[in-house]
This record gives sequence, structure tokens and C-alpha cells, in this order.
Amino acid sequence: MTKNIRPEKKSHSSFGCASGLFSKNVVRIFCFLILLLLICSAVFFAYKKLSAVRVERKTAAVMQSLEKCQELSVIKSRYSDIVTIKKSRIAGLAKSFSIIKYSCIIRVGFSDMSQAKVAVSSSGRGVVVKLPPCEILGNDISEIEVFDESRSIFVPITAAEIVSLINENRDKTEKQLVSEGLLEEALGQAKEILTFALLNLGFESVTVR
Repeated sequence: MTKNIRPEKKSHSSFGCASGLFSKNVVRIFCFLILLLLICSAVFFAYKKLSAVRVERKTAAVMQSLEKCQELSVIKSRYSDIVTIKKSRIAGLAKSFSIIKYSCIIRVGFSDMSQAKVAVSSSGRGVVVKLPPCEILGNDISEIEVFDESRSIFVPITAAEIVSLINENRDKTEKQLVSEGLLEEALGQAKEILTFALLNLGFESVTVR
């Protein structure tokens, strides 16, 4: 009796399982990568937001410190000068004169520190401050002393004439001091003062201009 031998059919089941498993792993990896990307994006934007808040807070803190100064006087200096006023009438027979010494206090700085511009770096470690224009804040007479005088009733010298002469001379002195670099000196001192103060606030890099 002869048996019929049938050829074996090759099974593709093992290959199908492996292929399906591979596809599932690819999907899982893809989903994991997307989730990781979303997490990284969320962390990045959260960090950016926190950095922006930190920068805003530091900027506000610097501005509050500057605004507390309001008028910032950097240089306060005293100077003195002597003026002479002479008057004569009646062919020079009636004469009056006065020699006056006066002292003034001149103040140089910034009239409104709220006009300063502040920029804090994104890291929060650096700050740039742009100051408003430096100016003369005051040039006030503090003392007047008469050294010598001779008065004639025919040629009176009034207090108003004396004050007018002092004011004229005082304005000349102020212009001379400015031309000699008084404002630049005050700006240099302001930069040193503010740089020192901002470094003490915790900034690592400070630029004042």
C-alpha cells in the first residue's frame, strides 16, 4: 500500500507576529518621542515665562530704587568770588562804591531719575542703565559779605543793584564751570555710584551710560 506524501506548507505566522510586534514598537517609540517633545516644549516655555517674570521683577526693582532718588545730586560744591560796584555823579565829586564777597553752592546731577531707562538681560545677571541728561540743579547764593564801602547820599547803591551784579557774575561762573567739564565730571561720578549700588543688588554685569 503506497502512502501519498504531501509537501509541507510553510507557515508565515511567526513572520506576521514579528512584523506586528515591530510595528507596535515603532508606534510606541514614535508616541514616546512626541510626548518627550511636548514635555521639552512645555519646560522650555515655562522657563522662558519664568525668566521673563524674573527680568520684569528685577527691572521694576531697579526702577523703584532710581525713582526713590527723585532728584539725584551728584556734585555739591561751594565757591566764592568778589565783585565791586562803583557809581559817581556831579562831575565825579559824589562817589559810592562797595566791595562784596559772596559764596554760592552749586549742585549738579539729575532732576528726574524716573526718566532713566533700565534694561535687564534675559539671564537676569546683567543690567544696562541709560541716565537722563546731567544738568545744573542749583546755583544758590549762600552768603554775602561787604568788605569795604563808601556811600554818598547823592549816589546811592541799592541792594537790588548788588544782587543783580552778583547774579550776573554767578551766571558767568556757572558757564565757565560747565565749559571746564563739570557736567562730565558729575556723569562720571554718577556712573561709579550707580554701578556700585547695582552690583550690591546682585547683578554681575552693570553698564551705566
